[in-house]
Amino acid sequence: MDSIIDLLLQAYFYYSHFFIAGFLSFMIIFGWSKVQISQDDTLLTIGLTYIRRVLYGGVLSIAFAFPLVLHGVSYAFNQNTQVVFKIWFLIKESLLNHVPLILFSIVCPLFIRLLFVRFIHPYLSKLKRDLGVKQSADKQSDIRTLENRYKTKQFDPRQYYKEGYFFFGVDQDSQPIYLTDEEFKKNQLKILGPTQTGKGVIQGCLIDQAIRKGYTVFFIDNKPDDFIIDIMRESCVANGRASPIIMDLNGYGPGKYEPFLSGSDLEALSRVNYLFNLNPTGTNADFYKGAERKEMIQLIKRGLWDKRIRSLKRIFLSIDPHAEYSIDPSKVQNSINLLDELEFLPSLGARQDRGFSIERSIRENRVVYIRASMNNRLVQRIATIMMMDFVQTAMRIGKQEKHTYLCIDEAKFVISDVLADGLATVLSKGVNISIAYQSIKDLLNLPDKTLNAEAIKYAVETNAKITMVYQNNEKETKEWAANMSGTLIKTIKKSERTKTNSAGAEVWEGESSLGSIEENLITENDIQSFEPQVAGLFIPGKLSRILYTAWVPVQELRGMPLRPSSQPMQPMQPMQPMQPMQPIVNPASQAPNNITHESESDGQESQVTTGIPHTTEPEVTTTQNNTAQEPVQPPPINEEELNEWLNSLTDIDNNQPSRNNISSQNSESSLQNSTNVVRYVEL
Repeated sequence: MDSIIDLLLQAYFYYSHFFIAGFLSFMIIFGWSKVQISQDDTLLTIGLTYIRRVLYGGVLSIAFAFPLVLHGVSYAFNQNTQVVFKIWFLIKESLLNHVPLILFSIVCPLFIRLLFVRFIHPYLSKLKRDLGVKQSADKQSDIRTLENRYKTKQFDPRQYYKEGYFFFGVDQDSQPIYLTDEEFKKNQLKILGPTQTGKGVIQGCLIDQAIRKGYTVFFIDNKPDDFIIDIMRESCVANGRASPIIMDLNGYGPGKYEPFLSGSDLEALSRVNYLFNLNPTGTNADFYKGAERKEMIQLIKRGLWDKRIRSLKRIFLSIDPHAEYSIDPSKVQNSINLLDELEFLPSLGARQDRGFSIERSIRENRVVYIRASMNNRLVQRIATIMMMDFVQTAMRIGKQEKHTYLCIDEAKFVISDVLADGLATVLSKGVNISIAYQSIKDLLNLPDKTLNAEAIKYAVETNAKITMVYQNNEKETKEWAANMSGTLIKTIKKSERTKTNSAGAEVWEGESSLGSIEENLITENDIQSFEPQVAGLFIPGKLSRILYTAWVPVQELRGMPLRPSSQPMQPMQPMQPMQPMQPIVNPASQAPNNITHESESDGQESQVTTGIPHTTEPEVTTTQNNTAQEPVQPPPINEEELNEWLNSLTDIDNNQPSRNNISSQNSESSLQNSTNVVRYVEL
């Protein structure tokens, strides 16, 4: 028995510290508590609970129960009462001899527990949450997940062209998006997006297809665009159509235009009122505008004006010899000032039947390129009148054999109430229009402040049903476009339960609740994430889709040809010093009633009747004489007859040289009269 007791005591001495170290490590890592098992416990928790029970029981047994039992056995056989104290002494000595091990069993588990609770457990919780089978795959829009999602796609649009359809672009799966020809003809289009986002890309694609289909095509270029004019030119060549008509309102390129010549008198009057800003605006200036408008009405009503812009100024200044209606220039001074400015535009004032005509272009099924301006206000007003002329012409001549497609870029610079209202009427006349502008607020900031911008914006948004919206950062535009795409119901996680552990880290408790939300099909985040040439396409009766567009390839960039230059002006000859004029008596006894001026420049003679009475007195003329001669004194001048003669010259036609415009060459001819009037003309 003593040997058995000694063997047990040696075991206490050599192995008790290992048990104590293991016990401390386990309890520090997995916790001291939790010895009861509940129904919600996981298998891991149940296993740890059983291990914890065994360890607690082992410690109690080694430290108290077993020494007491061994002490009782030893006392019963050997009457030894020191066994229990010897066991405790051996345990103490064992622990003191292995202090580093005991410290390591405390410090290392503390670090392991901190690492697990602070980092490993939250990661495992997140991994469990992400890999779990979810009841709903819907996710709410998140801008962080949209980066690089809508990247530009490169492709050749011509490979997707299809007979009877208009190709717009491809979707996210690179599948083509089409619209039938009939759907295209029966709808107006609007294209929204800032500069360099891709509006010109879709315009070039639609124009190319319209030319291929034999449509009459008009393109209004305000920026200007660098490629579309070449797309139009090459498309006309490829499809055997006449070269595009080019009308540059700035005057740098070819073309001349008469803004008032076409249409009825009422249509011309509406354009006149717009150009000269004569429409009433509800201010005190309406009184003066009414007086000026009345003069315009009389000119058109009486047929005194040929509706050409160059002749209007002559009528205003009352220097037209054929004028039958007298105009007070002070009443039309604003119009005169504007006409003075318009003289700087060489694109205005075409010759008879030789200028650009919208009606003739539509009837002849032509392709037309019109360049306006984003900076020149005069050019913008003329371009706006041209758009008014287009709508009025389309309504007047009716539906033609070939459909007409009008494409307007940067429409805010040329839009008017006539064009906005025309969006609702020209479809029945075989005309559809696409207008491009930057944002919905763009139409509220029109250059012409006399227009009702709100009404124009409403008319455009209502009547232009097919919409393309490119990348935009403006809040109102993004919200408007997102709402236009419609809504859908998504089932998402409304809430999840988490708790903070002892190390300050959040872990998922495995509980979540689902809920339903309403979200736009194309969200504001989507629109903000579009790269160039990517847009949202909104077609009535169809689901909104993401549209990817691409340029129509151009073989050669020629641009717009320049206006043919006129012959250069000859340099002015230096002025010769003036010589004194000597009066000499003309021996002729009779003076004609007509004065003849011969122009050295063209060799033609122009007869001007003076109306001065003829007398038989000798005539005195002047010739250049370098020799000294005694001057002949002229007789006294009858001032009353001279004034009557001068007043008669005001009725001379503007094409004849007037008294104020007689050139130095014409002044060599003598002025003969019956009263022996002597005139000294300096060369």
